Amino acid sequence: KDHFQQATMLYTMADKIMMYDQNHLLGRAYFCLLEGNKMEQADGQFNFVLLQSGNNIPALLGKACIMFNRKDYKSALSFYKKALRTNPNCPGAVRMGMGYCFARLGNVEKAKLAFQRALQLDPKCVGALVGLALLEMNKSDPESIRTGVQRLSSAYTLDNSNPMVLNHLANHFFFKKDFTKVEQLAVHAYQKAQVEHMEAE
Repeated sequence: KDHFQQATMLYTMADKIMMYDQNHLLGRAYFCLLEGNKMEQADGQFNFVLLQSGNNIPALLGKACIMFNRKDYKSALSFYKKALRTNPNCPGAVRMGMGYCFARLGNVEKAKLAFQRALQLDPKCVGALVGLALLEMNKSDPESIRTGVQRLSSAYTLDNSNPMVLNHLANHFFFKKDFTKVEQLAVHAYQKAQVEHMEAE
């Protein structure tokens, strides 16, 4: 909390020096997203940057994030695609974001391809491992569930404090009626969560 207050003070001071600098606006916009309750302010700053520079990748990715959080998956996907067209060498996380958009839009095959490509680019992309795990587990047959749990285990090995991983593992153990593990994982996920909807899960 102290760091947020200090960052807010520093951004306010920087506003007086270089209010319209693109890097300053992008930093402030991402800080607004991180705070969680200033999505409209972040959106305005990303829009301002995109008016000046329509192919600004950090602004495009910020807009994709906002659109995804607003459940406008089609628009989020278009921002991810534009970022990828602007720089085909974007990191794997961009493909991961596209994968989640495809999944929400019901295009499971394209989601799977996007998650796989994200892992090719970044074998430690936990979000892509989780995405593939969920696609497998949603098939509901025992072999697919086993494959999905193996992917979640791999994600846990890479990042054992990721609340998304912890939450999905807790769900799995809940259905297996291993309530001791459920409680441990759920408490750990709650402690690591930084957004309300993840805490609620």
